[in-house]
Amino acid sequence: MALIESYGRIEWIKHWAGHWSLLSCSYFGHQYTKTIKETLGVCLQKAMFVSKEGFSVCYLHKSEVLEFGKSLADKVVKNKKFCPELCNDLKEKTDIVINTMERLKGKDLTQDEFKEFMKDFYDYVSPHIAIKKLVDFLPADVLEKLLPQFSDARVYAEKVYTESEIFMRSFANVLSKKNGYASHLLLCLMKEELEEYFKLGKLPSKDILEDRYKEGALLFNKGKYDHITGSLVKELEELVTESLLGEKVIKGVTAYPGKIRGKVRIIFKPEEVHDFKKGEILVTGMTRPEYTHLIDKAAGFITDAGGMLSHAAILAREMKKPCVVGTEIATKVLKDGMEVEIDAEKGIVKILK
Repeated sequence: MALIESYGRIEWIKHWAGHWSLLSCSYFGHQYTKTIKETLGVCLQKAMFVSKEGFSVCYLHKSEVLEFGKSLADKVVKNKKFCPELCNDLKEKTDIVINTMERLKGKDLTQDEFKEFMKDFYDYVSPHIAIKKLVDFLPADVLEKLLPQFSDARVYAEKVYTESEIFMRSFANVLSKKNGYASHLLLCLMKEELEEYFKLGKLPSKDILEDRYKEGALLFNKGKYDHITGSLVKELEELVTESLLGEKVIKGVTAYPGKIRGKVRIIFKPEEVHDFKKGEILVTGMTRPEYTHLIDKAAGFITDAGGMLSHAAILAREMKKPCVVGTEIATKVLKDGMEVEIDAEKGIVKILK
C-alpha cells in the first residue's frame, strides 16, 4: 500500500506515549496539523498515532518539528515579551480548561457542551506544545535565562492532558449506559463520527470499533487523516522501526548530566509495578506523575519521547538523577535485564551486556 510505504519512509520522532484513546488522538492530530496555525502562525504538516487497546503513541515528522521549534525559538530571541506572554497564556488556558472539565465531567453532554470543552482544550494545546518544543532550539545563554519561567508554566499545566483523558473516559461511560456499547469501544470513535452521533444519534458497528481497539493508526496530513487497522498497522510499525533495531549506542537529549550503570526495567504501566528495585534503570516511552515512585528508586532513567521540558526532564533536574530523553528507540532496542550505561554528559546510552 503506497500510503503505508510513504509514511514508513518518513523520519519520525516520538512525541508522547500513554493511555490516550483513539478518539482523543483524532482531535490531537487535527490540532497539531491544522488549528494551532491560527494561534501560533505555524503548525506541523504530518502526525501519526498508533493505538493498541487504549495505549497510544504519537509520532511527529522530525524535519517539521525542527522547523516548528526553530520558528518559535526565533520569536523568543527577537521578542522579549514573547516568553512571559506565552507562559502566562498557558497558565490562563490551563485554568479555563480545568474549570470547564470540572463543570461538565460526568454529564450527558450536548454537542455545544462538548464543543466548549474542545475549544478550551485546543486553546490550551497551542501554548503547551509551543513551550515544549521551542526550548530545545534556544541558544544556550537564552535557555539558561528563560528555562525557570518555561519550567514553571510547564509544571503548572502538566495535569491537563491526564485530566482530559479522564474527562473523555467519563463521557464515554455516560454514552455507554445510553447506547449499550462498552465504553472502551466508544473511545475508538473518530472525531467526525462523534459529531455525527451528536447530530443523528448513529454509531459505527461494534465490530468496527473492536477492530480499532485491538490495533489502529491515524495518519494525519494537513488536518485530514487516513485510518488503518490490523496487519497494516504492524506493517507500518515495522517500516518505522526496522532501521533502528540492533543499535548499541542510543542517542538522546541530556535532561540532567551524570554517568551511571544499571539493569534495565522497561515499564509502560507504572500502576501495576510493585517490584521495582532500587538502582535499576527505568526505561519508558515517556514519564507522567504516576511514574514518580519508580523514579525515586531508579539510578537513572531513559525515555523515547521528550525534550528539556518533558515531565522526565523536569523531574531529573529536581532529583538530580542522570537522564536521557528523546531517544526515540530506547523501548524498542533495550530489553529487561540488559546492563546499560547512561552517559548523560554526552546524551547517550550504551548497551554493555
